[in-house]
Amino acid sequence: MRERAADLFAQGRGYVSVARVLGVPAKAVRRWRRRYRAVGRESLLGMGETPGKYGFEARLAAARAVVGDGMAKPEAMRGFGVANMASLDNWCRLCRGEG
Repeated sequence: MRERAADLFAQGRGYVSVARVLGVPAKAVRRWRRRYRAVGRESLLGMGETPGKYGFEARLAAARAVVGDGMAKPEAMRGFGVANMASLDNWCRLCRGEG
C-alpha cells in the first residue's frame, strides 16, 4: 500500500487524494507523505523496520539548523536524513532546553 502511495505522491497527488484512493485514514497518509518528502521512497517503503541510529553530532547539527538557523523541519529532515519528525522535534526541544 505504501508503494502505491509513493507512486501517487510522485504524480503530485496530495495526501487527502491518496487516502481516498487507498481507503486509508488521511492522518496516516499525511505521515507517509511527510516521510516520503523528507527522505524518499525507499524510506517510506522501509517503514516499520528498525529505525536508523543517529550519532550525537548528527542530532545536534539537525537541531541547531532548526532552532538556531531557522531551517524548516522538512528541509532539515531531507538535509540530515532524518526519517521521523518526532525524533527531530525531540532533538529541537532538548536543544532549546539544554543548549
